[in-house]
Amino acid sequence: MQSKDSLQRFLFLDADIRGEVAQLTQSWQAILANKDYPPLIRQYLGELMTASVLLAATLKLEGSLTIQATGNGLLNLLVAECKDDLSVRCVAKHHPNIPAQADLKELLGEGSLAITIDQNKGKSYQGVVSLEGNSIAQLLENYLQTSEQLNTQIWLAAGEKSSGGLLLQELPSQQSNGSEDWERVTTLASTIKNDELFNLSSDEIIYRLFHEEQVQLYEPNPVQFKCNCSHAKVTSMLRSLNQAEAREIMKEEGFIDVNCEFCGKNYRFDEVDLAEIYHPQQGGSNSVH
Repeated sequence: MQSKDSLQRFLFLDADIRGEVAQLTQSWQAILANKDYPPLIRQYLGELMTASVLLAATLKLEGSLTIQATGNGLLNLLVAECKDDLSVRCVAKHHPNIPAQADLKELLGEGSLAITIDQNKGKSYQGVVSLEGNSIAQLLENYLQTSEQLNTQIWLAAGEKSSGGLLLQELPSQQSNGSEDWERVTTLASTIKNDELFNLSSDEIIYRLFHEEQVQLYEPNPVQFKCNCSHAKVTSMLRSLNQAEAREIMKEEGFIDVNCEFCGKNYRFDEVDLAEIYHPQQGGSNSVH
C-alpha cells in the first residue's frame, strides 16, 4: 500500500505540462501534536506546508525552500519549510481570538509573501510579492505568475488528520496547442474534491482526473516531518542576545528555557551553561552537569 506521506510526480506525454500530488498524514499529525491551533489556522498552515512540498519538488533543490506569509492582521505569520529530502516543518503565529470563519485576506491583513531558496552550495534566493489572493493557492499562483512567469494551478486541502495538494505547471511549450492543452487539463483537475485528496491514493487521484490523457508516473517519494533545531543552534542564538538581559532572566527564573517553535523541544540553560556561553573556556570545558 502506498504511504500516505508521499509526493507523486507525473508528466503529460502529449502536452507540455507536469503535475504533482502530495499527501501528508503522519507528518501533519506530528506538527499538530506540538501546538493546538484554532481550526482556521490549522487549515491554512496545513495547506501552506503541503504547498511547500509541491513547490520544492518542482526545483532542482539542494537545500531548502521556505514559504512565509506575514501580515498585520489577526494572523501574523505562516511559515513552512521543505528540504531537498522532502522533510517538512511549519509554524503559525496568531492573535488568541481567531474567529471560526474568516477569509485568509481578512486574517492576514496587509503584508507580503516571500519564498526563500537556500542552496547548500551557491547563493540563496528570495522573492517577495504583496499578498494578492484569498487562499494559500491563490497567493502562490500569483507569486509564480509574477516572479517566474509560469502558468501554475494549485489545489490544497487540510483537515484534522491529513493534508493534500495537487499542482499542475505548464512547461515551455514546443507545441502549437499549448494553451488548449492547459485549459483542458486544468479543467479536468478542477473537479478534484478535498475528500479525494485525503482518502484516495495518488494513483487513484491521477487516474480519476486524467484517465483519458497519456500520463507517465514516476516513483513516489516519501515525505516526513523533521526539525533541525539543536542545542548548538539555541546556544548560538543565546550568545547573540544582550548578556545583561540573559542574566536578568537567569536571576528571576533561575534558568533560561527555550522552546523550539517548530517541534516544541525544550532546551534549558542554567548558570553554568550561561557562564560557558558568554565566557567559553579555552580548549573547551571539562565540566559535566
